[in-house]
Amino acid sequence: MRQEAIEELKKRISQVLSRKRGALLDFSQLSADELVHEINIYYQELEFQNEELKRVYRNLEELKTKYEDLFMNAPVGYVLYDEDFKIVSMNNLFRNLVKVLSDKSHGSSLQFNKLLSADSQDTFYFHVKALQNEGGLQKCRIKIKTEHDEKTFMMESSITEEQRGKIFRSALIDISQEVKL
Repeated sequence: MRQEAIEELKKRISQVLSRKRGALLDFSQLSADELVHEINIYYQELEFQNEELKRVYRNLEELKTKYEDLFMNAPVGYVLYDEDFKIVSMNNLFRNLVKVLSDKSHGSSLQFNKLLSADSQDTFYFHVKALQNEGGLQKCRIKIKTEHDEKTFMMESSITEEQRGKIFRSALIDISQEVKL
């Protein structure tokens, strides 16, 4: 629709609605032509609303796709886990990191804290406590067990409240090469 047509339609819709503010229109008093005209106005109003809803829906779908792509294909590992440390979502980079470990779990729920090396357990515990008590962003250095060795990560996390409870959101950057130097 052209902009002028939209403005004209908005004006007509506004006029119809202003006529009907006090009481409902008595359709029994209308001629067939007037009734068809009123129905046509309602139809156009619904068409306009439907087009707007479709446009908004398309925009939301585009944004959803962009953010999913950003999350899934980011150059850092992203992982979301609940208060029991059960992983609820992870991106491709993190998934590749834990693939072998999750394959060995035989379908059971993968827990984030079980991926950590023994010497990172306390660090992670205090990291989680700081998130719960202070909120905001918290950082720590952790080691994650892989199939053949351990990798060191800088982890930055935040906590959010969702319907299913508190969710921890962590971003992990592999700093193993820097630590070796």
